[in-house]
Amino acid sequence: MVGACSRSHPPGILKCKWPHSENPVSQDLRNGVGVIGLDSASSNGLERISIEVQRMISRSIVEKPRTWKVAIATIAPMAVAVFAFPITVIVSSEFHLDTSPILVGWCVVLIGLAAWLNQALVRQVRTLLPFLTAIGVILFIWLWQRQASTSLVPKTGLTWGYFLTPEGAKARFWVLVCPFWVGVTCLSLCCVVAVVSWWRRGARRSLAYMIPWWLAAFVIFAIPSVYLDGQGNASIFI
Repeated sequence: MVGACSRSHPPGILKCKWPHSENPVSQDLRNGVGVIGLDSASSNGLERISIEVQRMISRSIVEKPRTWKVAIATIAPMAVAVFAFPITVIVSSEFHLDTSPILVGWCVVLIGLAAWLNQALVRQVRTLLPFLTAIGVILFIWLWQRQASTSLVPKTGLTWGYFLTPEGAKARFWVLVCPFWVGVTCLSLCCVVAVVSWWRRGARRSLAYMIPWWLAAFVIFAIPSVYLDGQGNASIFI
Protein backbone atom coordinates (compact mmCIF):
# COMPACT_ATOMS: atom_id res chain seq x y z
CA MET A 1 0.00 0.00 0.00
CA VAL A 2 1.37 3.40 -0.98
CA GLY A 3 0.95 6.59 1.06
CA ALA A 4 -1.46 9.16 -0.31
CA CYS A 5 -0.76 12.88 -0.39
CA SER A 6 -3.26 15.67 -0.81
CA ARG A 7 -2.85 19.45 -0.96
CA SER A 8 -4.77 21.29 1.73
CA HIS A 9 -6.09 24.63 0.42
CA PRO A 10 -5.42 27.10 1.90
CA PRO A 11 -2.58 27.33 2.71
CA GLY A 12 -1.81 24.58 0.19
CA ILE A 13 0.66 22.46 2.14
CA LEU A 14 0.95 18.79 1.23
CA LYS A 15 -0.54 16.42 3.79
CA CYS A 16 0.51 12.79 3.43
CA LYS A 17 -1.16 9.77 5.00
CA TRP A 18 0.99 6.66 5.34
CA PRO A 19 0.01 3.23 6.59
CA HIS A 20 1.55 2.63 9.98
CA SER A 21 3.73 -0.17 8.67
CA GLU A 22 5.02 1.89 5.74
CA ASN A 23 5.48 5.29 7.40
CA PRO A 24 8.90 6.44 6.10
CA VAL A 25 9.72 8.15 9.39
CA SER A 26 8.93 5.00 11.34
CA GLN A 27 10.96 2.87 8.91
CA ASP A 28 13.96 5.16 9.25
CA LEU A 29 13.72 4.99 13.01
CA ARG A 30 13.54 1.19 12.97
CA ASN A 31 16.53 0.95 10.62
CA GLY A 32 18.47 3.44 12.72
CA VAL A 33 17.94 1.70 16.03
CA GLY A 34 19.14 -1.55 14.53
CA VAL A 35 22.40 0.07 13.53
CA ILE A 36 23.16 1.76 16.83
CA GLY A 37 22.01 -1.26 18.86
CA LEU A 38 19.01 0.10 20.78
CA ASP A 39 16.63 -2.41 22.29
CA SER A 40 13.00 -2.98 21.26
CA ALA A 41 11.54 -0.77 24.01
CA SER A 42 13.64 2.20 22.95
CA SER A 43 12.63 1.63 19.33
CA ASN A 44 8.93 1.63 20.20
CA GLY A 45 9.36 4.79 22.29
CA LEU A 46 11.04 6.69 19.46
CA GLU A 47 8.40 5.52 17.04
CA ARG A 48 5.59 6.79 19.29
CA ILE A 49 7.35 10.14 19.58
CA SER A 50 7.61 10.41 15.79
CA ILE A 51 3.88 9.69 15.42
CA GLU A 52 2.97 12.37 17.99
CA VAL A 53 5.21 14.92 16.26
CA GLN A 54 3.54 14.21 12.93
CA ARG A 55 0.10 14.66 14.50
CA MET A 56 1.11 17.98 16.04
CA ILE A 57 2.46 19.25 12.71
CA SER A 58 -0.69 18.14 10.91
CA ARG A 59 -2.98 19.93 13.37
CA SER A 60 -0.97 23.18 13.46
CA ILE A 61 -0.14 23.60 9.75
CA VAL A 62 -2.64 21.89 7.48
CA GLU A 63 -5.84 22.37 9.46
CA LYS A 64 -8.53 23.59 7.11
CA PRO A 65 -10.02 26.98 8.10
CA ARG A 66 -13.62 27.02 9.21
CA THR A 67 -16.18 28.33 6.76
CA TRP A 68 -17.69 30.88 9.14
CA LYS A 69 -14.30 32.44 9.79
CA VAL A 70 -13.66 32.84 6.07
CA ALA A 71 -17.16 34.27 5.59
CA ILE A 72 -16.64 36.94 8.27
CA ALA A 73 -13.18 37.76 6.92
CA THR A 74 -14.72 38.36 3.47
CA ILE A 75 -18.11 39.93 4.19
CA ALA A 76 -17.04 42.38 6.90
CA PRO A 77 -14.46 44.26 4.75
CA MET A 78 -17.00 44.49 1.93
CA ALA A 79 -19.50 46.08 4.32
CA VAL A 80 -16.83 48.55 5.43
CA ALA A 81 -16.09 49.42 1.79
CA VAL A 82 -19.77 50.10 1.11
CA PHE A 83 -20.74 52.00 4.27
CA ALA A 84 -17.52 53.72 5.39
CA PHE A 85 -18.01 56.88 3.32
CA PRO A 86 -21.72 57.55 4.04
CA ILE A 87 -21.28 56.77 7.75
CA THR A 88 -18.34 59.16 7.97
CA VAL A 89 -20.25 61.96 6.25
CA ILE A 90 -23.44 61.46 8.28
CA VAL A 91 -21.71 61.22 11.66
CA SER A 92 -19.44 64.22 11.06
CA SER A 93 -22.29 66.42 9.78
CA GLU A 94 -24.98 65.41 12.26
CA PHE A 95 -22.80 65.59 15.37
CA HIS A 96 -20.47 68.34 14.10
CA LEU A 97 -17.39 66.18 14.69
CA ASP A 98 -13.97 66.33 13.14
CA THR A 99 -13.51 63.50 10.68
CA SER A 100 -10.02 62.62 11.97
CA PRO A 101 -11.15 60.40 14.89
CA ILE A 102 -13.68 58.70 12.63
CA LEU A 103 -11.05 57.97 9.98
CA VAL A 104 -8.60 56.64 12.56
CA GLY A 105 -11.39 54.44 13.87
CA TRP A 106 -11.84 52.97 10.39
CA CYS A 107 -8.11 52.20 10.33
CA VAL A 108 -8.43 50.35 13.63
CA VAL A 109 -11.28 48.35 12.11
CA LEU A 110 -9.11 47.53 9.10
CA ILE A 111 -6.30 46.31 11.36
CA GLY A 112 -8.68 43.99 13.19
CA LEU A 113 -10.12 42.65 9.93
CA ALA A 114 -6.64 42.09 8.51
CA ALA A 115 -5.60 40.12 11.60
CA TRP A 116 -8.79 38.05 11.38
CA LEU A 117 -8.29 37.38 7.66
CA ASN A 118 -4.68 36.39 8.16
CA GLN A 119 -5.51 34.08 11.06
CA ALA A 120 -8.39 32.44 9.21
CA LEU A 121 -6.49 31.67 6.02
CA VAL A 122 -2.70 31.81 6.31
CA ARG A 123 -1.72 31.88 10.01
CA GLN A 124 1.68 33.44 9.34
CA VAL A 125 2.94 36.60 11.02
CA ARG A 126 4.89 37.77 7.96
CA THR A 127 1.83 37.68 5.72
CA LEU A 128 0.20 40.29 7.96
CA LEU A 129 2.98 42.84 7.46
CA PRO A 130 1.80 44.18 4.04
CA PHE A 131 -1.62 44.93 5.53
CA LEU A 132 -0.12 46.78 8.50
CA THR A 133 2.21 48.67 6.16
CA ALA A 134 -0.80 49.76 4.11
CA ILE A 135 -2.45 51.19 7.23
CA GLY A 136 0.77 53.07 7.99
CA VAL A 137 0.77 54.48 4.45
CA ILE A 138 -2.83 55.67 4.82
CA LEU A 139 -2.10 57.45 8.09
CA PHE A 140 1.04 59.05 6.65
CA ILE A 141 -0.78 60.39 3.58
CA TRP A 142 -3.55 61.82 5.75
CA LEU A 143 -0.97 63.57 7.91
CA TRP A 144 0.70 64.91 4.77
CA GLN A 145 -2.59 66.30 3.48
CA ARG A 146 -3.41 67.92 6.81
CA GLN A 147 -0.02 69.60 7.12
CA ALA A 148 -0.07 70.80 3.50
CA SER A 149 -3.59 72.11 3.93
CA THR A 150 -2.60 74.01 7.07
CA SER A 151 0.32 75.62 5.25
CA LEU A 152 -1.18 76.34 1.83
CA VAL A 153 -4.92 76.80 2.36
CA PRO A 154 -6.15 80.12 3.80
CA LYS A 155 -6.99 80.13 7.49
CA THR A 156 -10.60 80.79 6.62
CA GLY A 157 -10.75 77.23 5.33
CA LEU A 158 -11.07 75.53 1.97
CA THR A 159 -13.63 77.51 0.02
CA TRP A 160 -15.73 76.33 -2.87
CA GLY A 161 -13.57 76.05 -6.02
CA TYR A 162 -10.40 77.40 -4.35
CA PHE A 163 -8.15 74.90 -6.17
CA LEU A 164 -9.39 76.26 -9.50
CA THR A 165 -8.07 79.75 -8.81
CA PRO A 166 -4.50 80.75 -9.75
CA GLU A 167 -3.45 81.12 -6.11
CA GLY A 168 -4.94 77.71 -5.30
CA ALA A 169 -3.06 75.77 -7.97
CA LYS A 170 -0.05 75.09 -5.74
CA ALA A 171 -2.27 74.03 -2.86
CA ARG A 172 -4.17 71.70 -5.18
CA PHE A 173 -0.97 69.90 -6.16
CA TRP A 174 0.49 69.48 -2.67
CA VAL A 175 -2.76 68.94 -0.78
CA LEU A 176 -4.66 66.73 -3.21
CA VAL A 177 -2.93 65.54 -6.37
CA CYS A 178 0.55 64.55 -5.19
CA PRO A 179 -0.35 62.82 -1.89
CA PHE A 180 -3.29 61.02 -3.45
CA TRP A 181 -1.29 59.41 -6.23
CA VAL A 182 1.65 58.66 -3.94
CA GLY A 183 -0.79 56.90 -1.63
CA VAL A 184 -2.41 54.95 -4.45
CA THR A 185 1.00 53.81 -5.68
CA CYS A 186 2.17 52.72 -2.22
CA LEU A 187 -1.08 50.91 -1.47
CA SER A 188 -0.86 49.10 -4.81
CA LEU A 189 2.68 47.97 -3.98
CA CYS A 190 1.54 46.72 -0.58
CA CYS A 191 -1.26 44.79 -2.26
CA VAL A 192 1.19 43.16 -4.68
CA VAL A 193 3.51 42.22 -1.82
CA ALA A 194 0.57 40.68 0.06
CA VAL A 195 -0.41 38.61 -2.97
CA VAL A 196 3.15 37.37 -3.49
CA SER A 197 3.50 36.58 0.22
CA TRP A 198 0.32 34.51 0.27
CA TRP A 199 1.23 32.80 -3.01
CA ARG A 200 4.62 31.72 -1.67
CA ARG A 201 2.87 30.10 1.28
CA GLY A 202 0.62 28.02 -0.93
CA ALA A 203 -2.49 30.19 -1.26
CA ARG A 204 -4.15 30.06 -4.67
CA ARG A 205 -7.92 30.50 -4.84
CA SER A 206 -7.92 31.98 -1.35
CA LEU A 207 -6.16 35.05 -2.78
CA ALA A 208 -9.62 36.24 -3.81
CA TYR A 209 -10.60 36.49 -0.15
CA MET A 210 -8.31 39.48 0.35
CA ILE A 211 -9.94 41.56 -2.41
CA PRO A 212 -12.68 43.04 -0.14
CA TRP A 213 -10.11 44.12 2.44
CA TRP A 214 -7.97 45.97 -0.09
CA LEU A 215 -11.06 47.52 -1.64
CA ALA A 216 -12.08 48.79 1.80
CA ALA A 217 -8.55 50.11 2.39
CA PHE A 218 -8.61 52.12 -0.86
CA VAL A 219 -12.09 53.49 -0.11
CA ILE A 220 -11.16 54.64 3.39
CA PHE A 221 -7.91 56.11 2.14
CA ALA A 222 -9.77 58.15 -0.48
CA ILE A 223 -12.38 59.70 1.87
CA PRO A 224 -10.38 62.89 2.66
CA SER A 225 -9.39 63.25 -1.00
CA VAL A 226 -13.03 63.03 -2.07
CA TYR A 227 -13.86 65.91 0.24
CA LEU A 228 -10.90 67.98 -0.97
CA ASP A 229 -11.81 67.35 -4.59
CA GLY A 230 -15.47 68.06 -4.09
CA GLN A 231 -14.90 71.31 -2.21
CA GLY A 232 -11.65 72.60 -3.72
CA ASN A 233 -12.35 71.59 -7.32
CA ALA A 234 -16.10 72.29 -7.04
CA SER A 235 -16.83 68.84 -8.44
CA ILE A 236 -19.44 67.86 -5.85
CA PHE A 237 -20.97 69.46 -2.81
CA ILE A 238 -20.37 67.81 0.57
